[in-house]
Amino acid sequence: MKPKLSVCIISNMIDERLYQVIDSFRHSSFEICVGFNGLAAGKINAFQQIAGAIKVFGLPWEGYGATKNSLAQKAAADWILSIDSDEIAEATLIDSLTRLDLEVPDKVYAVKRIQKIGAHKIRFGSFGAPEWKIRLYNKHTASWDLEKVHEDLQIPPGNKVERLAGTLWHLTAENLAEVKAKNDHYARLSAENMLRRGKKAGILKPGLSAFMAFMKQYFFKKGLLDGSIGWQLARESARYTYLKYSNLRTMQSSAV
Repeated sequence: MKPKLSVCIISNMIDERLYQVIDSFRHSSFEICVGFNGLAAGKINAFQQIAGAIKVFGLPWEGYGATKNSLAQKAAADWILSIDSDEIAEATLIDSLTRLDLEVPDKVYAVKRIQKIGAHKIRFGSFGAPEWKIRLYNKHTASWDLEKVHEDLQIPPGNKVERLAGTLWHLTAENLAEVKAKNDHYARLSAENMLRRGKKAGILKPGLSAFMAFMKQYFFKKGLLDGSIGWQLARESARYTYLKYSNLRTMQSSAV
């Protein structure tokens, strides 16, 4: 029998968090597909044996959007629920998904995502605001763009967006060190995107933008109300912004 929807997850590593994500989406009417890139076949096979009744694929890395599209094409269902390898569904969200009709292909569905870092539920700043992310779509009418990072779902004009009940917990990181490691990676990818779009950064851009990022996170978006973790996240937001524009300036010089 064809599954109601396929939960598609791409990852370049196997850890306890990935197993938690998969377990949160197990349902008799869902198919779970995991696409790995950069992992040896032996590790993928071992994961398959432990994870049980899911589909596992080895995929070449083509960038976030393109790799998500490749995995969606391998899924059995027409409806794709695209989930990151650090996002866990609560029971209410699963219940919402099982109740959907999914008979109208020109409709997409958004889920409410809330951030957690370790045991901290982030309430303020950019991390604290609930995000409505369009994640459930029909693969015959929508697909991901080809950006290297912060990819978006390309939706045909006229498609209706419907919000689902329930929460998707984004386990952003176990600690601040993990946040920093992710930001180092994303800062470079963001700089590459900006360079490709023809954006430029002057000598003052990294420092001024970093200062404004801190002010925005800590004061304007009330990150200070999260206490110590709010202070650390505001500083990290400034560091990420500085790195992003510093990388862009380095790339500009190399391209001359």
